[in-house]
Amino acid sequence: MPTHPPPTEAELQKLAERILRDPNTAKIAEKLSVPLEEYVQMVMTFYLDPKQEPEFVTISDENLKKMGAPPPK
Repeated sequence: MPTHPPPTEAELQKLAERILRDPNTAKIAEKLSVPLEEYVQMVMTFYLDPKQEPEFVTISDENLKKMGAPPPK
């Protein structure tokens, strides 16, 4: 399997600009309550390493209630 050299700083900057041009990027970051720059970094991480698995967190219904959020039905 061929390996690719790590992207240059200029390539990373172009990728970030491309992600920011998408009008959905800011909307998604806002819906997730994540700062825009942090969301762009997350997208870049998964774009550059597509085999990486996203973190999955579960919260018990009891803890959701303590946080003031209704548990899903």
